[in-house]
Amino acid sequence: MSASSAHDRNPSNRRPLHAPRSAAGSAATHAWAALAACAMVVSWSGMSDGSALHAASSTAAPTALSVNAPRDSAHVPRCAATCERARESSAAGISAPGGTITRPDELACAGSRAVGVSACFAPGTPIEQMNQALAAIPAAPGAAYAQYGRWSYTATNGVTGSAGTPITLTYSFPPDSNTGNPATSNVMHARFDALFGSREAWKNLFREIFDSWSAVSGIQYVEVPDDGAAWPGSIGAAGVRGDIRILCLPIDGPSGTLAYNYYPDVGDMVLDRDENWAAAANNYRFLRNIVLHENGHGLGLEHVLPRDGTKLMEAFLNTSFAGPQDDDIRGVNAYYGDRFESNNHSGTATELGAFAPGTVTTQLSLHAHTDVDWYAVSVTPGATLAFEAAPVGGSYPVSPDPGTPVTIDTRARMPLRVAVYRPDAVTLLAAGNADPGQTAVSSLISIPAGVTRVFARVSTSATTSDVQRYTLRQTQSGPSARRLALTSLPSGAQVTSSPMDNLGQTSVAAPNELAFNDGQTVTLTAATNVGTASFVRWTLDGIAQPDGQRNITLVMFGDRHAEALYAGTLTVSAGPDATIVAGESVRLFSAVSGGTIPYSYKWTPAAGVNNDRTAHPFASPTQTTGYTLTVTDAAGAAATDSVTVHVAPPLTADAGPNRFVRPGEPFSLTAAASGGEPPYLYSWSPTTGLGVTSGEQVNGLVNSTAVYTLTVRDAAGREAQDRVIVATTGELTATLIEEVTIRLGESTDVVPTVSGGDPPYLYEWSPALGTSALGAFANLAPRQTTLYTLRVTDAFGQEAVAQTRVVVIPRLSVAIGASQMTIEDGQSVTLSALVTGGAAPYAYRWDPAASLSAPEGPATLAMPRAPTAYTLTVSDSAGQSATATLTIHVTRTAGVIAAPGGLCGVGVLPAAALLLALGAGRRGVRRRR
Repeated sequence: MSASSAHDRNPSNRRPLHAPRSAAGSAATHAWAALAACAMVVSWSGMSDGSALHAASSTAAPTALSVNAPRDSAHVPRCAATCERARESSAAGISAPGGTITRPDELACAGSRAVGVSACFAPGTPIEQMNQALAAIPAAPGAAYAQYGRWSYTATNGVTGSAGTPITLTYSFPPDSNTGNPATSNVMHARFDALFGSREAWKNLFREIFDSWSAVSGIQYVEVPDDGAAWPGSIGAAGVRGDIRILCLPIDGPSGTLAYNYYPDVGDMVLDRDENWAAAANNYRFLRNIVLHENGHGLGLEHVLPRDGTKLMEAFLNTSFAGPQDDDIRGVNAYYGDRFESNNHSGTATELGAFAPGTVTTQLSLHAHTDVDWYAVSVTPGATLAFEAAPVGGSYPVSPDPGTPVTIDTRARMPLRVAVYRPDAVTLLAAGNADPGQTAVSSLISIPAGVTRVFARVSTSATTSDVQRYTLRQTQSGPSARRLALTSLPSGAQVTSSPMDNLGQTSVAAPNELAFNDGQTVTLTAATNVGTASFVRWTLDGIAQPDGQRNITLVMFGDRHAEALYAGTLTVSAGPDATIVAGESVRLFSAVSGGTIPYSYKWTPAAGVNNDRTAHPFASPTQTTGYTLTVTDAAGAAATDSVTVHVAPPLTADAGPNRFVRPGEPFSLTAAASGGEPPYLYSWSPTTGLGVTSGEQVNGLVNSTAVYTLTVRDAAGREAQDRVIVATTGELTATLIEEVTIRLGESTDVVPTVSGGDPPYLYEWSPALGTSALGAFANLAPRQTTLYTLRVTDAFGQEAVAQTRVVVIPRLSVAIGASQMTIEDGQSVTLSALVTGGAAPYAYRWDPAASLSAPEGPATLAMPRAPTAYTLTVSDSAGQSATATLTIHVTRTAGVIAAPGGLCGVGVLPAAALLLALGAGRRGVRRRR
C-alpha cells in the first residue's frame, strides 16, 4: 500500500505539534515565531510559516515542530505588535527552529529559519539524521523573506500590489539534472514519466491541481518552460522559468519525509522521489492534497489547529476530503481575493449573462471590509427581480498551529449588503442589508422601461476587516425560505415550534423538516421524554447547547439543523462491515445513544487498531478480523456491537495475452480482474482502433501495432492496470518436404521453410522419438515409417503447422529356394529368389548363368552336369543389394551309360536297363528273320 493510503487511514500518525523547549520556555519560542513571521509572512487562519513537509509513515506516528505567528480570535493578521518582543527574546539567546535539534521525541516537523522551509520526520529518527536533513535543504534566495504574507513580486505581474489583488503565478519543471547543486539530483521527469506512463498524463494532473486554487481565489497559474538554472536561488523570469519550480529529489526513501515547500517569494516545491505519487485512489487524492497543501504554504498559508481532518492546511495529510476547505479558502481570499476579484468597479463588473431566477453564483468573497464586488446582468423591462447575498461557511474551532483553537462562525464574520443599480452604476434601484450571518436580500423591483442592464453590488457595513464568503442568487420571490432540519436521538421526539412554519406546522415528530423565511426568529421546544429516554440537550448546527434546556431560539440566516438528545437505554452500533485490501487501513465508526455521557470506548482485539480506546480508530488487519466495540457510559452501563473488516486480495487486472492480427483484421480484447471489491469497472486506452473503450470485452481494428492499457476500478475506487500488445504482422506459414525415404538405420535432415509472423520463432517437433538437433531443422532417424508434425510459434503467439512423412525402407535380404538340393545327372531343378525388405522393384542376377534358363529372373531352371554353387544378387530401387549362394549337387548312378538318342532320345539310363533294352532289340531282329 502506498504511503498515502497508510497515512490517510491512520490517525495515530497525527500527534500534536510541539515547539522545542529552551530554558526560557515556550513563550520565548513563540516570540521567535512571531519575529520569523514578521520577517517573512503575516499570519491568517492558515498563513505562512512556509513549512510543508509531511510524515506519512504507516508504522510510526510523527510529532512535529512548527513556527507560526500569533493572531487574534477574529483571525485578523497582526505582526508588528509582537516583533519587538520577539527580537528581545531572540537577543536573550533563545534557540530558533532550524538550529541543532536536541529533543527528537518532540520532533517530526522541524523548521529551518535559515532556509525558509520546514521538514517533517518520523519519531525515532536519530538526532544526527534530523540535523543532517535540515542542513541538507538548500537555502532559498533572499526573496523568501517577503515582508508580507502574499507574493510581492512575480515574473508576470512584477510588483503585485496589496492584499486582495489577483496575481498570476508561473510554474515550471526544471530538467532532470543536479540543477547546479551537487546535493540534489532532480528526477521529476524520469520518475513521473515512469509512474504515469506519459508526461502529458502527470502534467495534466498538476494543471488540475493548480486549477483547484484558481477556482476559489484570484490566482491564475500558467506552466512555462524551465531553463535549468541553478536551484535554489534562481527566481522566476518571464519566458525563462517559473515563479514556482517543482522538483523531485531523493530525500529519505519511502515514507518519512514526503515533500517540502518554500514560501513567497520563492514558492519552490520538492517532492520525495521514493513516494508512490501515482496512487490512484480517489482520483489521485494523495498527490492532489499534498501538492495543494504544499502550494498553500507557497501562497503564504500556515498550519492550523485542530487536527481533526477538516482543513487542507492541517499539519497532517488527510484524504477524506478533496482540496481546499472553508478555512483554507478564507485564508487565500484574504491574500488574493476571490475568482472574480477584479470586479471592484462597475467598469470591471463580472458578467453573469441574462437574468435567470434561481441561478446561484458561488465561490465569492469580500476579502476585507473595504472590498466591493460588482456584477452585471441583462434584464427585460417590466420583469421583477431581486438579489440574495447569502453567507457561506460554518461554525468550527480554529487557530494557528501551535495555538488554542477558538470556535468561530465564518458565516457571520462581516454583515452583507446587496444593492441594485441602473446602468449608470449611480442610480439606486433597490437594496437590502443583513445582520452578521444572515442573508442580505434586495427589495423586489420591477425593471423600468428602457432598462436592459442592471448592476448588483455586494459590500459590507463592517468597520474591521475579515473575510466573508458568500453566494449570489437571482430571484423573483423576495426573501428565500430556509430549511430547519429536526432530528433526535433516539428518533421520534415531538418538537413544537413558535411561530408556525411556512406550511402551517407547529408540532412535528423528528426526524422532520420545517420551513421559515430567511432571517426569521424561531423557538423550538423538545418533548420531555422519548419513550423511557429523558431529554438531555439540544445540538444546534453541530454545537452542543446547555444540558436540560428544552427551549432554544435561533435565527434562520440559512438552512439550520437542530437535534434533540435523549438518554435512555445505552445502545451502540459499530457500523457496517468493511472491506480493505491487505496493507490498507479503514476507519471504524461507532454510534452511541442512550445512557449517560460521557462514554468510554474499548475495541477488541487491539491488534491492528491504532487506538483501541477511541470512538473512531483506524484498523489495519492483515487478515479478515471481527472487532467488538464495548461502550461504557458514565453510570457504568455497557453495550457492545461487532463489525468485521474483510481483507481481500490486492486488486489485479489482466488484459489477456498479447496477440497478432493482420492489418485491418478485427480483434477482441477481454478483461479479467480479481481481488479488491467487486463489481469492477473496465476501461481501455487509448481509443485508437477501439469502437467502445469501456466494458469487460471490447472490439477493435488496427492497421499497425497498438499497445492498450486496461484499467480496472473496483467498488471502492481502487485501480489496477495491465497492458496487452495487438501486433500487426503477416500470416505465419511453415512448409516441409512432403515425404522423404531413408533406409533403416539411416537419418535425414529436414529443414522447414518459415515465413511471415514475427521472429524469433519457436519450433516444436512431434513425435520427439527418433529426432535430434530439434529446432530450425531436425535430424530424423525413425525405425519405421513415421509422420512428423512441426508446430512453429512466433513472438506474438501465432502458430503454423507442417508435416513430413519419413518412409523407412527395411534392410534388403535374400535367400535361394530350390525344389531339391541334389539331382541326378541330367535332371533339372527350379531355383527361386526369396526376397525380404528393400524397396521394389528388384533386379536379379544369377551366376553362373550357363546352365540357367532365366539368369535375370526371380526364378530359373538349373540343369548342372556337375555340382554347382549358384549365387543370386538382388538389387532394390533404394540401391540396396543382397546376395545368397546355394549349391546344387549332381550324382551319377553306377553302370549308367548314355543311350543312343535313337532309342528314346538323348538321355541317361542305368546300365542294366540299357542292356535289357539292347537285348530285347536283338531278339526282336531274330524273330523278323
